[in-house]
Amino acid sequence: MLGRLWRIIEGARAAWEWWGLLAVAGIVPGVPAVLGVFEGQPWSVLALYGLTAAAFWIVIATEGRAFIEERKRRRIARLMALRAEGVQILNRPVTSGLAVLAHKDDVEAWDERVIGTLKEVGAKESDIGWFTTLGTFQPRFPATGNTIYDQYQNILAEKLDRLLVNAQRLEDAKT
Repeated sequence: MLGRLWRIIEGARAAWEWWGLLAVAGIVPGVPAVLGVFEGQPWSVLALYGLTAAAFWIVIATEGRAFIEERKRRRIARLMALRAEGVQILNRPVTSGLAVLAHKDDVEAWDERVIGTLKEVGAKESDIGWFTTLGTFQPRFPATGNTIYDQYQNILAEKLDRLLVNAQRLEDAKT
């Protein structure tokens, strides 16, 4: 329950609407100054209201940058955790026919989790498509005699490289 609530809060904080809320909240410190003018407050009180509004916006500007950097760090960390999981699948020894089928299922499940995470972290559709659709690529591992295992090992190796490139693109992005 709390985990779901936290994800909802994180999603709201990460959304651009968050900046809209901050803009509205930024107007709030200015409202007393405007009302003070109409109520005939002394200039010292109006200056205090203005100082409060300026301090509020300084905090928003500095903390807003920290929020953006933290969000970027978390989304890259999620992708790197998935990459580490993929490397574990890639390096896991497979000896029997049933293990090959389990390996295939693990690769497909990992692939779906990565695609979902790429969408969640805001990767461009072109980057998601590049990760999803392999097209042609050079096999990296020598043939073992098991076609399914060889195919999925090579697919996984290629997707691990593409995931790293996507994570680096997201990390280099400005927001």
